[in-house]
Amino acid sequence: MDPSKWNYTTDLCSACSTGNLQRVKYWIDQKVNLNRIDKNGYTPLFKAVLNGQLEVIQLLIEQNVNVNKVSKNGSTPLFIAAWYGHLEIVKLLIKNKAYINKTNKNGQTPLFAAAENGHLKIVQLLIEHNVYINKADKDGWTPLYVAADHGHLKIVKLLLKHNANINKAVIDIYNCD
Repeated sequence: MDPSKWNYTTDLCSACSTGNLQRVKYWIDQKVNLNRIDKNGYTPLFKAVLNGQLEVIQLLIEQNVNVNKVSKNGSTPLFIAAWYGHLEIVKLLIKNKAYINKTNKNGQTPLFAAAENGHLKIVQLLIEHNVYINKADKDGWTPLYVAADHGHLKIVKLLLKHNANINKAVIDIYNCD
């Protein structure tokens, strides 16, 4: 197949998802817009992060992609990496100035994502980088509350050790009165 006939956004995102460095490099050599979003609102960087493709992410960052670009739901690549537990990717994104306290449209931060999904090492790393621990989402849930709700005791203890506010108000979304 002639690469000049490919839809570069679709093909580049596919290459980033699967870790096909040769195809990613081809599109870089073509000087395409590496921050362009696909029909689902994702950049090539998002696709690489979603699929844990560290080498592709490093290559894209070397090309100065926007590590803080947001998806349709307001999530950043750092939020996605924290959600899926991609520790090395989280480290790389932070090293390249990813916003650690950026919230998505639900008001959730990367710390919230890591706490909810039980990713202790990512929670530790974010705390080391002075993340805001008590930020509540739009429903009033904090990282401490969501970690407790999901049974992540080690994360609860870690957050409390770093002054998570146990009295932070949580809106009772289950109250039907």
